[in-house]
Amino acid sequence: MTTAPFDVEDLKVQDALDTIYGAVLPERVLQDVLKFGFDAIHKDQTLIDDLFYKLPKQVRDTIKQYYAEHIVTVRQNFPKDGITFPIVTVVNGADNEDTSLDYMGGFEGADFDLALVNRIQVIGHALRTDFQIFCLAGKDANAALWLYYIAKAILLINSKTIEAHGMQNMTFTGRDIQLREDLFPEFTYARIIGLSCINYFGVRVTERVARSLEVAVFTQEPFSDTKEQMTEDL
Repeated sequence: MTTAPFDVEDLKVQDALDTIYGAVLPERVLQDVLKFGFDAIHKDQTLIDDLFYKLPKQVRDTIKQYYAEHIVTVRQNFPKDGITFPIVTVVNGADNEDTSLDYMGGFEGADFDLALVNRIQVIGHALRTDFQIFCLAGKDANAALWLYYIAKAILLINSKTIEAHGMQNMTFTGRDIQLREDLFPEFTYARIIGLSCINYFGVRVTERVARSLEVAVFTQEPFSDTKEQMTEDL
C-alpha cells in the first residue's frame, strides 16, 4: 500500500523553530494558516465528512455544497471596500507585555555573525496577545456556524505549526456577535473566535541596526576630555 506524499506549504513568515525571538508577525501566521485550510476545503469538500463526522449525511452534504460554491476570503482586519461573504478576518484585540515572563533588562540572547566577529544582541519583551477572528457569512445563520467551527478546527489542527512560529499556550473563546449594519454592505450573521497566546517580540541589534537606529548617548567624567558612549555594548 502506498500513500500520497504530503504537500509542503511554505508560509510567508518563516518558522521560529531555531529561535523563538524575532520581529515575527503573528497575525500573518494566523491568516496564512486559515487561508491554506479554507482553500483546501474549497478544493476537496470530502474533508467536511471528516471534520463533521457526527452530523447526518444530509447536513454534511449541505455544508459540502456551500463550500463548493463559495470561496472564503481571509483578511487582516476588515477591508475598506468590497466586503463579500463569507469572510474571515484576523484582528489584534490586545498586545500586553507580561512582566512576569520578561527577561532582566529585556535581554533575550546573543548571536554572532557568520564570521564569528561581531556579537549581535537580542532584546525584546514577552507578550500576552489576544486575537479576534471574525467569521461572517451574510444572511445565512447556518453558514456562520459552519465558518466558525471550521476556522477553529483549522487552528487546532495547526497548533504545532502556530507554536513553531512563536505563539505558545493558545487558549480559545467564542461567541455570537452583532455588528453595526451601517458599516457593512448588508446584514450578516457573525461569530468571533478569541485566541490568546504568549509570544515574544524581539529584535536583533546588529551593528548596522545599532549605528542606524540607535541614538548615541555620551557621558564625560569630570576633569576629563574623554567622552564615553553609554549605549555602546556591541
